Amino acid sequence: MYFPGNDKISGSSRLSDSIVMWDTLKYSLVSTEIAARSEKTSHATNYSISSLYEELRSSSGFILSLLLKILHSIRAQNSVDVLLRLRCIQQFAKSIHADTLNELPSHTNRVEENMMSILENADMGIRFPDVQFWTMASNPVLASDSFSTLMWILFCLPIPFMSSEKSFLPLVHKCYVVSITQAVLTNFGKNEYAMDDFSYHESLITYIYKFMGEHVLIRQYYVSNYIDSSGDIKETICSLSFPFLRRCALLWKLMNSSSLAPFSGAHRSSQSFEDRMDFAYGFAKEFVEIEELEKMFKIPTLENIVNDEVSLSLVLKWSHHFAREFEVGVLYNTHVVPFKLMVLPYLFQDLLQRYIKQKCVDCGAVQDEPTLCLLCGKLNNKCQTHAMSCGASTDVFLIIRKTTILLQRSARQARWLSPYLDAFGKEDVEMHRGKPLYLNEERYGTLSHMVASHGLDRSSKVLHQTSISAFLML
Repeated sequence: MYFPGNDKISGSSRLSDSIVMWDTLKYSLVSTEIAARSEKTSHATNYSISSLYEELRSSSGFILSLLLKILHSIRAQNSVDVLLRLRCIQQFAKSIHADTLNELPSHTNRVEENMMSILENADMGIRFPDVQFWTMASNPVLASDSFSTLMWILFCLPIPFMSSEKSFLPLVHKCYVVSITQAVLTNFGKNEYAMDDFSYHESLITYIYKFMGEHVLIRQYYVSNYIDSSGDIKETICSLSFPFLRRCALLWKLMNSSSLAPFSGAHRSSQSFEDRMDFAYGFAKEFVEIEELEKMFKIPTLENIVNDEVSLSLVLKWSHHFAREFEVGVLYNTHVVPFKLMVLPYLFQDLLQRYIKQKCVDCGAVQDEPTLCLLCGKLNNKCQTHAMSCGASTDVFLIIRKTTILLQRSARQARWLSPYLDAFGKEDVEMHRGKPLYLNEERYGTLSHMVASHGLDRSSKVLHQTSISAFLML
């Protein structure tokens, strides 16, 4: 999965199981949070914490709990891994505080020498996991995703730190300030506000804007295509930093879970902090959920953070550290948004006119049965081949003339419902000429959620078996 075809890495003793497994856990939590934001029945975005926990419970809660338990049991077995974690937590401390720490204790110097002796004969042209981890821990804190930084700090710390509220909350606070800073940097790249029209005077936001004005090239590192140029700065910051808080809630839920068996229902915890998380259930609007998450993690409001002198002092150090490293390194930061299939025209006739005579990208000919990939928007005549290159063997297609969905998973195919219905909400199976068909957003949203929540594999298998049963009955 991580190093396909690279036998030099996969067969090396330096391939750390704990690092790869922890990275898998981090990616899975991020994917679960993104999937939970995708409404099951519409194109709207679901921000409720209850849907977040439900996504964890229904999809991968048991697997992630088991993965975390295994990680706890193996993380101290390899002495090199322990040494690497010790060195990287020192690097994280320097990055967060942006201090040089010129006078290091003698035991720290020995750790440095030991780590260098381990890596001195390494082929630096190959991105071994330990080298990637070392590099990431040494980077400026603003150069990495804030949730990834939190996860890797927890990976370095002893196990008791992970489930302790007293240690977990301060780390969340620090990384949340990182997330807010990155949101402001991203917003500046899209909207260059006039300082006279800006309401947050003498705050870390005004400092960041002045800093970005002096370092124009840094703007390219913070990019998002989901910023409303006419939107309020507060709304933009909340929108870009909100996923961080949701992922922290998901992580805390998992770390304090008592569920160790599959299909055992929702996760519960005996800790008082976990009980307070239930108060976030039932709210749908983003700003309400943000307020509840701030209460859960005991985080000050956004207004208090941007006007806090301690936060400003940290941002000053982080930004200058990033500016120094920018001259010798390249790091690109893009905010993740919920997965969605391509946007289809509301009227089927518009879709038909657009694609019916369009040539296939593979063979260059007009197809009798044009098939549209809903992931990339290309027409093709070889669905399985296209699925391998576009969706890692899993893809979703629209058979245009029949208006039906084709689910592809490796060599297995299955048909799904048509997203286009007539004025009475029914499928036009016989495709009567001149009968208008309209995109049903609820049905198309259900399909998007199925793909986003990794339900396509299960659904394609069930539909495939159903199709075979129906064929045998005929």
